[in-house]
Amino acid sequence: MSLTTLLYASIASAVRSFVPRQAAAAASVPRRATAVIDGLQELPLDRYDAIILDQYGVLHNGEALLDGVAAALERVHAGGARKLVVLSNTSKRRAPLIAELPGRGFRSEWLHDAICSGECCWEALRESSYASAVVLGWSDRDSSEYLAGTGVALADAAPDVIVGYGPDTIDMADRTLTDFRITGDLEPYRALLEDAAARSVPMLCANPDQKTIDVDGVTPLYMPGTMADAYRAMGGEVVLYGKPGVSHFAAALRAAGVDDAGRALMVGDSLRHDVLGAAAAGLDSLFVVDSGVHSSDLAEVSEASVSRLAAAEGVPVPTFVMRKFRW
Repeated sequence: MSLTTLLYASIASAVRSFVPRQAAAAASVPRRATAVIDGLQELPLDRYDAIILDQYGVLHNGEALLDGVAAALERVHAGGARKLVVLSNTSKRRAPLIAELPGRGFRSEWLHDAICSGECCWEALRESSYASAVVLGWSDRDSSEYLAGTGVALADAAPDVIVGYGPDTIDMADRTLTDFRITGDLEPYRALLEDAAARSVPMLCANPDQKTIDVDGVTPLYMPGTMADAYRAMGGEVVLYGKPGVSHFAAALRAAGVDDAGRALMVGDSLRHDVLGAAAAGLDSLFVVDSGVHSSDLAEVSEASVSRLAAAEGVPVPTFVMRKFRW
């Protein structure tokens, strides 16, 4: 195994047992009171040289920018000094991520850079010695295209590695379609995962999110992070790429040219990924509620309700909270 792969694995070990260790991780980060704001104009923006942005549930719904987002981004960009970096747990690679943003209404001049877990996982595969993989994939994507350039091929049987890429298919020489994204039913994967765990086959998870929200803004969808949790519970080895890993935030800071993490603000909708990771990496955080994964968890948004939810999730409270990402 190469140095790069070992590095990724060592970083991921900090979050490999993330769910049972949430309380311990949160306890290591100082807790602060959270401030509820109505819009970005209430933030001390001159405090930040970079604003790090989650995608889904903050900027867009998978198809188009959410109401108020374009105006907010234009105002922030017009300030000039602050760099906007997208930091995403998407399993897509960096180039297609950047290429699709303008079609969703995100103007290319707003974006300074983008960091995504799918690219990090792909790089680890390229640096690895694995020969064959089973890819847990997407129904509308070709898993072999994701593997292209890594030297890893889809397995005929008995793979060297499992790649947690998407929530729809089991891709080997043949493709098996599942309804996991909608139902969260792991039964179609069970035999594969149990056999792989028994053979000590690692899973590299390109998207550690457990859930996301569908384009309707309401319906929860299951993501590869849930599969990774299940595989870990079976005794399988899991390497996670993306948030809440501190290395993912460090990469965003490097991309923005920011040396002091306190000069960056993370904007996200997930307490377990965006807020926890930001706190561990030393960034302030802005928690967006109504369009994200916690929209059904908060009937009303207040300092007290957000603090209770953060405690229930076992994470630090966010620095700021707002219902929608707007100016």
